[in-house]
Amino acid sequence: MKHRSIIAMLLVLIVLILFTGCESDNDGDDRADDKDKEKVTEAVKEPEKNDTIVFDISPCIALKFNGYEGMGVVSWELDPEKQYAIESLVSEKYARRAQNNAKASQKDGDKKGEEGGEETDTPIDPAYYIDMSPLFYTLSCVVTPETDLKNGDTVTVKLSLDERWSKSFDVALETTEFTCTVSGLTVIQSIDPFEGLTVNLSGSEADTIIKLDDSACSDFIRNYVLFDYEKRDVYSNGDHFTVYAKWGDNFNLNNEEKVYMMSRDEMSVDISGLNMYPKTIENVDLTSTLQGCWEGTNGRVTDYLFNELNESTWDHVFQFNGVSLSQWHSEFVYTNMKMNCEKIYFLKPKNNTGAQSKIILIVKLEYDVHGDEVNGIYDVHVGSAYLAREITDFLVDSQGNLVNVGNYSFLNSDWKEDARSDTTFDTFYNRIIVPYITDYIVDEIDMEKYKEVFSAKIATE
Repeated sequence: MKHRSIIAMLLVLIVLILFTGCESDNDGDDRADDKDKEKVTEAVKEPEKNDTIVFDISPCIALKFNGYEGMGVVSWELDPEKQYAIESLVSEKYARRAQNNAKASQKDGDKKGEEGGEETDTPIDPAYYIDMSPLFYTLSCVVTPETDLKNGDTVTVKLSLDERWSKSFDVALETTEFTCTVSGLTVIQSIDPFEGLTVNLSGSEADTIIKLDDSACSDFIRNYVLFDYEKRDVYSNGDHFTVYAKWGDNFNLNNEEKVYMMSRDEMSVDISGLNMYPKTIENVDLTSTLQGCWEGTNGRVTDYLFNELNESTWDHVFQFNGVSLSQWHSEFVYTNMKMNCEKIYFLKPKNNTGAQSKIILIVKLEYDVHGDEVNGIYDVHVGSAYLAREITDFLVDSQGNLVNVGNYSFLNSDWKEDARSDTTFDTFYNRIIVPYITDYIVDEIDMEKYKEVFSAKIATE
């Protein structure tokens, strides 16, 4: 029994040395340690007689705040050294109370015993010590709020012990609730990467030029942020597209005290001011476009029929009115050509695909072809030949004004064959226009509006 008393005294002595005997050369640390010692020493109240042992576990609670400012979380744990010290003191108080109560019950008639057996100097018999750790294992600690924290917030900590164990040991917590101020969360430096960025659009809806100008952005953004934009085949006025921002490979500025974060990494840009293929030509003046196309067509056809073929000495085969004309090392002579614009069609893409609108001119040719007298063929009159001329890339601005007269070309590569082949309008229409009906809406343009442009062209050799 004596040895057990000595062991108990040594245990208490170690605890006291641990929390009252540590010294530091740093005065600030000394004061902090002294406060911790006072908290631990004062954490366990001296019970009076058979009173419940009351102790304060809050000095053992260590709150940890982790994460970023505004997104922080809290966790808690028991400081093992402080827990052991308080647990030892509670165990000591429990053992002394048990010993005093036992002695009091043995000393019948003794006044001291009748008053509760209060003794504080008598060594405690180790037999009265019990393991208090199960009690501390039941500690519940609830912190609110525990998420979305920022520095300076206040959290509330609520403590409790299992009721069954508390009654069994006849102990109670002195502090069941306290508050703590949030600190130590990593500060977020929020930046808007698009601040100062200018998006310039030019060109047309189907051939848009997009330039991202960061010259007005901060040095930080220019050095560490990369921009890109949504790629499309067509950028239509009235629509919008997305510009993206991301950190460059050289960005490594995150640290424990501060982290840089984009407030957004996408920006929507409205599309406007682009030239466009007209979806309707009702209010578009096509005079200059049609005039240029018509004059170019006349020049090309005239040059081909009256110069290239008339001066050729190579074999040519023609099919006019069912009569095959062929001649070797001889000349064909073309005279009295008439060229008229028969029809004009406006082709608008279906389903707003962004494809080009087109204008197609159907040109009618009439002329006389003369063979060499050696062949016995004279004044063979051509019935009618047709050509198709295509106008593309004619653009209008957002107000419908023509800004580009477009490009002209023969619709098919074998137009020279068409120029010397007799056919009907319906046959030519079915071959040239009908294939477009699947993808385009085909409207006929009123010729009367442009009658001054399409006057008959007559050339004589």
